[in-house]
Amino acid sequence: MLDFQYVKRKSLKCVKSILTGSSLRESEITIFDATLTQHILMSKLNKVFKYNYSLHIAVFVARNIQEREQCRTTVAKIIQNDDNSHIAFVILENLFEEKTYDRFLDYKARAQIADRHNFNDERDINADFGKKVLSQWIQSLKSGYLEWYVKDSSTDNAMKNGKFPVYDFSSFLNTQLSPMVFSSGIDLIEETRKNHNVWKTKNTKKTAEIFLFSDNREDLEGKTQKNPYKLLREILKSKKGGAYIVDEKLIFKKNIDQSHPLFQMSRKIENEINKRTKYGAFNLGEALIFLSLPPYGLYPNMVNYAAMGFLMKNYVGKLYETGRGTPIEKEIMRDKIEYLLKYWNDRKYASKLDVRLGTVEEKKLMQNLATIFKLKNTESLNAVKWGIRNWIKNSQYPLWVYKLSDNANADVKKAIDHIIFLIESIDKELTYDDIKNVLSGIENVEFDLQLLFSSDEKSKNLFLKWLERVDRVDFEAVEVDELIKFIREKMPEEIGVASWKEENVREKAKDWCLDKSKLNPKGNVIAEPPPSNNPNPMAPVSVDKKIKVIKKIENFKGDFRIILKKIADDHPEWIAILDDYLS
Repeated sequence: MLDFQYVKRKSLKCVKSILTGSSLRESEITIFDATLTQHILMSKLNKVFKYNYSLHIAVFVARNIQEREQCRTTVAKIIQNDDNSHIAFVILENLFEEKTYDRFLDYKARAQIADRHNFNDERDINADFGKKVLSQWIQSLKSGYLEWYVKDSSTDNAMKNGKFPVYDFSSFLNTQLSPMVFSSGIDLIEETRKNHNVWKTKNTKKTAEIFLFSDNREDLEGKTQKNPYKLLREILKSKKGGAYIVDEKLIFKKNIDQSHPLFQMSRKIENEINKRTKYGAFNLGEALIFLSLPPYGLYPNMVNYAAMGFLMKNYVGKLYETGRGTPIEKEIMRDKIEYLLKYWNDRKYASKLDVRLGTVEEKKLMQNLATIFKLKNTESLNAVKWGIRNWIKNSQYPLWVYKLSDNANADVKKAIDHIIFLIESIDKELTYDDIKNVLSGIENVEFDLQLLFSSDEKSKNLFLKWLERVDRVDFEAVEVDELIKFIREKMPEEIGVASWKEENVREKAKDWCLDKSKLNPKGNVIAEPPPSNNPNPMAPVSVDKKIKVIKKIENFKGDFRIILKKIADDHPEWIAILDDYLS
């Protein structure tokens, strides 16, 4: 068997230079032994290539005609497998013949023996001779031919193949093979192939900015008068060059060739983003990662930055930053494009690509809420939510107290619940269905809400009205301010009264009553009876004892807690027993 790993290690760089030295697209090339079985070869193919956007080229070296024939059969079978449908297979016609191999092996063996005996000069001489044998074979490749094989994406389980001179294979990659593999990539646009600089791997968000910021075709042409930027206009022209595929406003023409790469990418992007609308927030890098894969194959270079600048124009102001909820305008979108291309390359900057798609319903909801609460800042749904929170804070009482207004019918009460849900929601978790539900809940009673929240009816009066309905909360008119002060002190600050949940406020009001019950009407502490040598569990208990038991009951949840508290309130003679069993 051919000492393949050594041959591969010594020849790969030279073979890559010969085959792909002038290729435009980034390419990855590796050399395989032609005698590998289908199973072993498929396993290796799944591991050797690093980047999805590069042109993957598998080169095979055979020692004789039989091995070459065997390799042809193996490659044909592998191409039937969809997992390897985007690999270009190359079988070198020049054989690493037995005679050449024997000479190479002889020199290599002599060098190894000399090295073991510390004959350094002899080792170096034989090693050099071995390298020359390999170098002569590599040079001979330039005058030979190769056979290429690639899956035909237009036909199921079929392949395309042919024969081509090795010395001109790079040009064949650019004009034929790369457009076959990346059949929806910029590779198809012929005029973009005239300058290698626009295909070199580099981050150039200035290029994206030109296409993203241009308001019309005249504006774009004014910004791309010099090369290499002038060449980038070609992505907006037909695949063969000449006519623009966009009108003066940079919108696709109605009679566009639908196989044009930019049109295909645009429709695919639209579908992928729209699919994620109902989920709320999503990661733009993951949603659009298909663009880095065949048949598109975008990666950081000038033509692809230009393409992304054009493709993402349609989403300026429509995508929103999660967390802050601000719309993604041109400057931020330019940065997002840079993060996208970097993310596809090395999976970094994922957190910077979390976004949410704004909808017509969201904009309408923002307008309705701004009208209801007389808000000025409506640049984002988050800004509207904070505006409502500030409105509630200024009113000094939670929004749900307005449900007790005589002017609040069932639909108005339901709308208030929707608004409370919205301002308590986390932007990242807010879904399209949530926004639709809130909108539908308030739009039919928008005028009623506007009147309710702008009326002379004071939120404090409504809050007191609510307190009067809380079971087992008794207070006198002179105690109102004291009760409200107690609740404010015991409730967490967070974002103020906008975060007050009704059940939490109810519990704090009851706590105030418990504290008050420790004092008699004159403000003196009620004395406890002296301890008994023979305590009766059913005998009266002190206030402190009752408070102690109530606090133990608070550790329980749900209905059980309510039942225990009712027992403690209505039957104080059971306090001692509860104390024993709750210990």
